[in-house]
Formats: sequence, C-alpha cells, structure tokens
Amino acid sequence: MFKLCLFLLFATSLPACVGPVTPFGPLNSLKLKDGIENEEEFSGKAFFRFYPERQILHARSPFKVILTDPDGIPNTAQIKAFYQGSDITLHLMQHAKITKNSNTWTIDVQRLELTTQSDHSLTFKYIKNPSPILDKIISPQNIIQTQWKPPYCDLFSNAPIQTTFPFKPKAHYLESIQKWSTNHKLNPNLVAALVAQESSFNPKAISWSKAIGLTQVTPIADLQIQEFKEEWPRAPEIKKLPILILKPLVSTGQLTSKDDWRLNPDLSIQGGILYLEYLVDYWGKPQNLELIQENLSQNEYTKTNLILASYNSGAARVAYAIKTNGENYLNSDNLSEAKKYVRKISSYCFHFSQQGQSE
Repeated sequence: MFKLCLFLLFATSLPACVGPVTPFGPLNSLKLKDGIENEEEFSGKAFFRFYPERQILHARSPFKVILTDPDGIPNTAQIKAFYQGSDITLHLMQHAKITKNSNTWTIDVQRLELTTQSDHSLTFKYIKNPSPILDKIISPQNIIQTQWKPPYCDLFSNAPIQTTFPFKPKAHYLESIQKWSTNHKLNPNLVAALVAQESSFNPKAISWSKAIGLTQVTPIADLQIQEFKEEWPRAPEIKKLPILILKPLVSTGQLTSKDDWRLNPDLSIQGGILYLEYLVDYWGKPQNLELIQENLSQNEYTKTNLILASYNSGAARVAYAIKTNGENYLNSDNLSEAKKYVRKISSYCFHFSQQGQSE
C-alpha cells in the first residue's frame, strides 16, 4: 500500500488526498499486466531521454521526457507511464505540456518535487503499433521502455564539481573542497553535497546537537578528529553553554574560528573529510566487513551509503540496524532521518557533477 500524499507536488495544485497518490495524481486501479522490468529494454531504433538525466531528490525541478524514433512516430502510437507498476498515463498527460512531430514526442512537466522517504519507480513505454485487442501487442519489436533512474554517488569518484545549483557558495569554499577531497582521494561532489545538506554553505551554522560549521561536525565526531588534529583550537564554551546562548555568540562573532576550528571554513572542510576517512576505516575493519558481506548485497554504492548514514546517525547505530534489518537497514525506525539524508546527498552529489544543469 502506498503512503498517502507523500510523493510529488506539481506547479498545478493537486486535489485534497482521498486515497493513495503517485507523482502524477491518484493511483489508477490498472496495474501493469505485461511487465515492466527495472532494466532498460530497447527494441528497434527509438529511445527515451530524460531531463534531468536522473531523479532530483533535493529540490523541485522541471522534468522532461523526449521520445525519439528515427523511423517516424505513427499517429496510432502510444506512450504509457507507470509508477510503481500502476498506469499513471492519464494523470501525467493532464499535468504536462505535450509536443509531438514526425520523429519526436516530448512530455514537459513544469515543476515536480520527489520526496526522499520513498523509492520512485517511474517507467515510460512507447508502443509503436498497438494491437486492436486490449492488452495485447502485435510484436515485442514494437515496444520501447525505460526507467527514469534514481541518482547515485560514489564516495571515491574524482569527477570535478560542475555546479552547485541552487547554492552560490563563495569560490574559496569550493576551491577548498576540491583541494582537500582530491588530496584524500574522495569525491569532491560528495563533499560539496554534504556541505550543502549539512549547512547550506553557511560557515556559522550550528544545530541543536551542537554540530557546527560547514560540515556540521558534532562534539562526538570531533573526538575522532582530535586524534589527528589535536592542535586545532577547541572552545570549551561549546560544551558548557546551552545552545540558546551559544547560537548568538556565534552569529554575532563573539565566538570565532580563532576559538574553535569548526568555525574556520577551510578547517571545517578538512575536518569533515577526516571524519569521512575515519568512517571508511571503521567499515574496513574485518568484523565490519564481515557484517557487510553477510547482510548486504555488494555494489559500488554500498559503502558510500554506509558512510553517509554513519555520518548522519553514527556508525554503531548503523551497524545495529544492519544486524537487525539486513538489506533493509535504512528502513529501520531509528534511521528514518539517515535514509532521507543518504538520498538527498546522493542527489546533490550526482547533479553537482553534471554539466548543463538548469540554473
């Protein structure tokens, strides 16, 4: 059963919820009968393109689907859209601008917002020559289908930062991120994404848990960093004072980077990277590697997701969730915020690495 009203908001307001909804309106009772696979299935020369290339989970954005068929699109051809296996074609067409010519078919949605709480399986299907018999297709060669995939992020990629839209951070912040990420062989887009999520590039950001600065290093995380950077300044007031007193001291400049390293943008970036490295080492220990191998499927993003979830909620809590929930550890009740955190940073990370993002 889908959760109520959790998925997408269009520029055009949707009616009040009376039942489960999809990105394009209330669920249709029609379930997909002839099967949508997760893998792309290309038969013939036609193909789909998506703009943006992958799902955006961190902000509202335009969304466009373009079908191209070099051999020509017949007047009787159909495009169908499926969300979690349910037919949402009618709702999509009602909320989109449709443009069609002899070789291309464009579906343009002005604005949408995907939530981070749920998976979003959105598949488009082109039926070039529909059968007159309901739910029957003359030939599988007439079917092209593909899925708009979620974003991904690799902790160890070396791709340069291409954009930070919608943020406009100071240039030297990005220079520092690029420099220290490269030095430590970490993905600069992931570090920029972490800063975007943690502090919105505000070097004076401070949370109720006393996480401070661009990378929002907590006092607990700082205990690990202190082993490597004992010489960095640490203000005792941060541990002693209540947050309602501490925040004004930071915002008015009475407590500065001279007092605590976390208020120094360059050191904050270095410290956040050092903590990421600590987490990489933590999950590389034999007992933790064994935990991963026994409970999680292995792909290039398994470790990235573990590191990000641990940065948000602590490695011990993540390890306990893996022991009790296995592959579904991010669905644990005590990791609900971590799940949204991982997906949002992955979204920032992927789209920061892409050229030509709409700004």
